[in-house]
Amino acid sequence: MQRHHARPSTVLVALVLAMALAPHASAWGPIGHRAVGLIAEHHLTPQAERAVADLLAPERLAYVTTWADEIRSEPEWAKADPLALRDDPGRADL
Repeated sequence: MQRHHARPSTVLVALVLAMALAPHASAWGPIGHRAVGLIAEHHLTPQAERAVADLLAPERLAYVTTWADEIRSEPEWAKADPLALRDDPGRADL
């Protein structure tokens, strides 16, 4: 398998754009989560793909990536709050 490497100028432009836009990004949001799920679906081994399909059927990985955010405010799921990934710099208990 032949690998293609990006030209240094392309990498530099992408890096500068990412740095310029990063301060304005606040959260992934549903579209970002689904995009990551879709990318992940394309990188699963056949065995992992079957396991994920069995676990999530009839849903797809790309569409369940927002589930944790969707249930976060429901009282019956408060027990899962310590398991949530957080990036809140104001919390000392992280």
